[in-house]
Amino acid sequence: MTVSIISSATIGGSQIVDSLQGGGSGYQFGTSEATLDTPIKDIFIRHNGLTKITNLSIYLKAYSQVYGGEYSASADLVKVIEQGSQGAGFQVDFDWDGVPFAVYTTLTNSLGTSMETAIEVPVTAILFNNAGIKNSASAPVQGELGIVGNSVLGDTAMFKCKWRVPTGELAPGRRQIDLAYIYNFTT
Repeated sequence: MTVSIISSATIGGSQIVDSLQGGGSGYQFGTSEATLDTPIKDIFIRHNGLTKITNLSIYLKAYSQVYGGEYSASADLVKVIEQGSQGAGFQVDFDWDGVPFAVYTTLTNSLGTSMETAIEVPVTAILFNNAGIKNSASAPVQGELGIVGNSVLGDTAMFKCKWRVPTGELAPGRRQIDLAYIYNFTT
């Protein structure tokens, strides 16, 4: 059996399928001007397996669908890595119940922009979906998600994401990247 990740914009919601430029589907973050953030987007992830998943990690990679941006999929990934080194770019808040972006991680060339530098989902992102209500899992473990209904490990990870354009950006335009998940499971 294959175990799949479901990414939704709401707890327990449907897979995100916003229509994207170029004909693909995913999560549309909107537009941002220099030094302004895109709107914060919540991402809830869960899985359809019959046992827990482990080593759940996220990373950015080049856009994998029909490209509809201003440059190219590979150029966009290079740009997000460059922007990350400037303290801008793609930013993730892994605290599901905290003040949004009080603490966050900026993805850079050494953090979260390849499989080798993937970020294991921390316990602060793991929660229990109690009939659509976010509750703390009683004993979450970094990188692990239980099956649906598991209140001990938690059955959902939630993180908030935004894109920040650095001051003086010289190559504005539509950017497209993939947020990828890697994990282990047993059947």
